[in-house]
Amino acid sequence: MAKTLLYELIQNYIEKHEHGIFLLPVPTGYGKTYSSIDYITDQVLVSHERTDKPKFIFVTNLKKNLKEEDFREMFEKKGHPELFEKEFFFLKNNVDNILQQYGKTAVPKDIRSMESYQLLGKKINGYKEFCKTVSVNTEMKMICKKMVADAERDFRKDISKYLFRELDKNQMENWEPVLKEPDKYPKYKWVFDLFPAAYIYSKSIFAMSMDKFLLPIDPIFKKGFCLYEADKDFSSNRTIFLDEIDASKEVMINRLVENEVSHYVNQIELFVKLHDSFEKCSFHSDLLKKKKGSFEIDIQKLYTKGHEIFAQYNLQNGNIQTSEEMKGNANFLFHDGTYFTALNRKEGCIYYSIDFDPNKNCNIISIVTGEKPANELGDLIRRVKNFISESIYLFINMANSFMLRKNLEKKEEHLIEFENALQTVISEIVYLSREETEFILKTACMQNNSKLKSSQHIFDGSFYENGFSLNEFLDDEKHLLRTEIGTHQIHLTPEKIMAEIGARYCLIGMSATAEIQTDLKNYHWRYIKKYLKEDFVSLTAMERKKIEEDYHSTIAGYENIDLKAIVADVKLMKSENEIVMSSEFSRFFERCSMTVSRLQDYVKMNLAGKERKTQEFYLKRYGRLFCAYMEFLENAQNYGMQSMLYLSMKLPKENDPEFDLAFIKKCLPLIQKLYTASINDEFFVILNSEDYDAKREQILSDLSSGKKRFIVSSYKTIGAGQNMDYLPPKNCKTVKVGKKEDTRVKKDIDSIFLEAPTTALKTRFDSEQDRLAAIIEREYLKANGEYTAQELERNLKKIIGKQLCTEKDKNENNAVRKNNQIPSVRKYYDLLILQALGRISRSVVKSETIRIYVSDDIFNFFYKKEILHDKIIPSPELNAIFSLCDEMCLKEPDYDKEILAAADIRSNEFSSLLSNWIYRGREDGSWRIDVMEEYKHCGELSLKCLQPNISQYENDYQNFYIELPYKADRYYYNYSGDYHNIRISMYPQVGKEIFPYCVSVQDSRIDLFLKWSGYKEYMENLGYQTEFLSASKIWPSPAAFNNIYKGRIGEVFGKYLFLTIGIELEEITDPQTFELFDFKVKNKNIYVDFKNRKDSVYSDEKNMIRWIRQKKEKIGKCSVIICNIYEETGNIMEYGEGIVTIPSLVNDFEKEQLEPKAVKKILEVYHEDK
Repeated sequence: MAKTLLYELIQNYIEKHEHGIFLLPVPTGYGKTYSSIDYITDQVLVSHERTDKPKFIFVTNLKKNLKEEDFREMFEKKGHPELFEKEFFFLKNNVDNILQQYGKTAVPKDIRSMESYQLLGKKINGYKEFCKTVSVNTEMKMICKKMVADAERDFRKDISKYLFRELDKNQMENWEPVLKEPDKYPKYKWVFDLFPAAYIYSKSIFAMSMDKFLLPIDPIFKKGFCLYEADKDFSSNRTIFLDEIDASKEVMINRLVENEVSHYVNQIELFVKLHDSFEKCSFHSDLLKKKKGSFEIDIQKLYTKGHEIFAQYNLQNGNIQTSEEMKGNANFLFHDGTYFTALNRKEGCIYYSIDFDPNKNCNIISIVTGEKPANELGDLIRRVKNFISESIYLFINMANSFMLRKNLEKKEEHLIEFENALQTVISEIVYLSREETEFILKTACMQNNSKLKSSQHIFDGSFYENGFSLNEFLDDEKHLLRTEIGTHQIHLTPEKIMAEIGARYCLIGMSATAEIQTDLKNYHWRYIKKYLKEDFVSLTAMERKKIEEDYHSTIAGYENIDLKAIVADVKLMKSENEIVMSSEFSRFFERCSMTVSRLQDYVKMNLAGKERKTQEFYLKRYGRLFCAYMEFLENAQNYGMQSMLYLSMKLPKENDPEFDLAFIKKCLPLIQKLYTASINDEFFVILNSEDYDAKREQILSDLSSGKKRFIVSSYKTIGAGQNMDYLPPKNCKTVKVGKKEDTRVKKDIDSIFLEAPTTALKTRFDSEQDRLAAIIEREYLKANGEYTAQELERNLKKIIGKQLCTEKDKNENNAVRKNNQIPSVRKYYDLLILQALGRISRSVVKSETIRIYVSDDIFNFFYKKEILHDKIIPSPELNAIFSLCDEMCLKEPDYDKEILAAADIRSNEFSSLLSNWIYRGREDGSWRIDVMEEYKHCGELSLKCLQPNISQYENDYQNFYIELPYKADRYYYNYSGDYHNIRISMYPQVGKEIFPYCVSVQDSRIDLFLKWSGYKEYMENLGYQTEFLSASKIWPSPAAFNNIYKGRIGEVFGKYLFLTIGIELEEITDPQTFELFDFKVKNKNIYVDFKNRKDSVYSDEKNMIRWIRQKKEKIGKCSVIICNIYEETGNIMEYGEGIVTIPSLVNDFEKEQLEPKAVKKILEVYHEDK
């Protein structure tokens, strides 16, 4: 049988890549799941008897989306149903599996006699008995299930110990033979039945939810691990198929946040414990050994560094209190590359200071204004954080050294694993709490297992790379004399996890909306691509064209369908003392005046405390539902339609006045009476997440039996990948579209109503998880250039103070900006609409008449141009909505303005990052070696790539550059202070705003430098760019251009010119003197600093000389030459103490002449230095 185009694309990618990510953004209903399962089962058929057979992990975001039956049917179709049973396994969570298997699996007598086994049985019986009660309390049910989970975990630990003893008893080296061929060892079948994760080494296909994928897998015979951190032995020759890949990001965020809340650590207390342990250096002698020397030296160095912090801040007892003026406020320090605090800058409250109070014998945190205090709290937390990071790095090295040495002694028998070695190291540190131990273990294992080489992506201060840390000052009645500084750290982001997966496995990412560019609900693929490079693959233009052509053949026949999209409007007009409601798409308000009056009275009575706009919003919500219900009844009467899916952001609930189910059910019969004498309450059904599968199956069964259903659900419930197709009842008139060989027989829903999405960002915080998730959302907007640092700071204060859910916030003007002016929010709404349309675009069997009702306010954000820009292949249903866009979308966003706004934000981010990064890179007057190398490498990148193409931009230093709306030979900017408040423009003046500075090839002077004989060849030999585009869309940001590229290009040219007069310059490699000046003259005690400036080198002469003297003092006795490359005027100046300034080294570029006086002075200084 011929294979589909998707099958061929999947096969081609897997054959060419050992690991990586392949995105398949193909339309709903095109058969991506079918092609995937077809490919997987084919591979199993030809390889299931091989020891090196390929293995597959099929992952969906929800258990209800798992394709178990599809796999079964495919194996049966290919004549091998037995292989489904042998090679396929659906991995449930441990508790669900033990509830199902306990008592059914025959276990050995010595296992049954275990106390943990018997206790587990009691907990399971108690849970099952509780679930039999008529009215089961959900909260109590969860408590009972948690008791089962705890008992299961204890039993699992006992089994691990039992299996370890079995190895010695049976004189086996390891469990590899059992894990790879469990059928040959029936003695241990009971272990696989109770703990089926052990099958992950033998079965060809594992299906699991995304949440399960992110949790540690415990194969019981071996150490547990997370799949995205698996070693090469496990991950090689395994392919992951991730269905609805974009939706998996939300699952990842939820899991990361939940995990972080359980690892809340006071880092200052942890610092004190580490400092004290290093002071005693009480580590076992076996742990101190390393290949060359001893870890004692490293520990002593780290202790010395830590003790400086310890002594400066008087942390002897670690006791800290906030001052009285701070009590009762939400005080915090937040860091994501930039520090934010709870302090109000307008009032001048800029710093937290921490000072020792001898009278209270503790450190007091207070608020200070004016200059930065010597003991600024942000500095303490930064230094503590660095100390802990370096300590963990030391522990990793100690653990690896200990593990390697012990494993060589063991000679392959019962080898020690890294985590056990790490725990051995950490156990030497006394008084660590469980949370602190888990924090160190988690951080160290993540670093040690990472496949991502951060060194290749230096200078990345983005949220995707670094996450954030939140330090809160917590006062409580339980510790009145002590303030806890609790730290939340989200350093592992969904993008990093996805990159880790792509670095280990071949991953096929499937979703119709996989390339919708919204950081809120989809991955930032550019970040991931920079790690995976050529192993990250999107469809080529030719492949997209083939898919589009092939897709059109699957929708042939739509011309025989009466398909229409209709604007669903509800208008409100105030007339005297009442509100008049009307609609152009429905006759509800004309024909059901009694229901309309009842609705208005209900809103007035039950929502009286709400503002008028809020009341009108809810009136429209109820009005749309009633109009849609009337349309459903009318279409059933006129066209024989039997189904409508009504999608809302909120589901109706009993006694909830915002959308009251009880009130709705009272009103619906009044509408129904207009069409039938008999009232059928079953028409109206709610499909929510509670017992979703059973409700969905019942609805589809009812439709197949010929019953009519008006189905109300939410975008979140119905979600991506949910099938709502059903077998059509007899005598149902349908139209078959697509290819003749398509054998699908189920029919899609007849019509759909799309309410406008209204909520993208969290504004309510019922838990700590909600707060962290809300911060992550805002961080994504900032990282993508859609939130300024000021916007983030304002939001942080409200989130941490739990104030975003106030009525005032809902009605602020910035709420309108959230919906209409932030691209990621708009595109998130687009994604919801597109996924919703997929619910009626799955099958080839259609109703003769299809109606799509689109709430009129959807067109405030739904723009055809923007959607097609993300390479969406439109379905007929989407095209029907597009046909309304020209009329309804009166004004599209100013995309150029949005791109420039993002460039502003990225430019300011880079400027802040640059200054913070250099500041953090210098410790005690010396550069950290790693930061020094990164800084040099960043300069090298700029010289090699002033105008990167899109591939170079995606692969390197994305935050170094900004993207313009269109190609240009230059852009303009203005700023204040030291590159703060940067604003980007395509013109030197916009309105009254002047943009006096420019970024261009000419402004760097590289075009002049390249005219100098031999210089072009000199640059090319160094691998630097010498040919430039006449126009480019991507340029360095202002700080990157002026402070890095322009300076470096001047340095390289200056060094070349010095060579022409016989002076060789060398790089400064000493961390103590790095970047004090540009170069040192070879074999001389002379330092040279080049300037590539058009303005005078003496523009701020007094401060410049003061600064030079300060830097010169750090070096000691030496001469310094400050040399500007080219300026039309100025005199050579000598300031004594060996300082000389040269205003212009070049006299004439056209004649290639150096300034004679400058050359003479330089040579004098050169020869005077003996």
